[in-house]
Amino acid sequence: TYRDTIGVALKKLGYSLNSANPKEIEEAKELLLEQSKFVKPFYGVDNGTTMIPAGESDINIIWSGEGLNLQDENPNLVYVVPEEGANFWIDSLCIPENAKNVEGAEKFINFVSDKKSALRIADEIGYTTPNKEAREEQPESVKNNPNAYMP
Repeated sequence: TYRDTIGVALKKLGYSLNSANPKEIEEAKELLLEQSKFVKPFYGVDNGTTMIPAGESDINIIWSGEGLNLQDENPNLVYVVPEEGANFWIDSLCIPENAKNVEGAEKFINFVSDKKSALRIADEIGYTTPNKEAREEQPESVKNNPNAYMP
């Protein structure tokens, strides 16, 4: 995404990924423009999941789950979180105040938050789980992977 791309440049310059400082953002923009002659532009994070295995890209910004899945599917690929750090994100479940089926929504959230479901979801899609009990059930290679569960 654009936010991820500008964040990489901000981090390279020693600034916060979340900087709102116009001067810092302008510096990041200039850095990206300077680098643009060396990169293949594309739009959307999902493109990395096809570009990298196809040999169209040597490096890419990609979501952790997709990166770890690509690594599992392609032994010649390595997913890493840069030493300098990366953005921290979460996906959230919420119920809009005007929801027509609050009870059903609550049941769904409880279902996916349950240890067994959380473990199955994490195993299936390759993402981390916020459920501590489910995480303990994951293989050592997953639960102790700093690229999956950043310290």
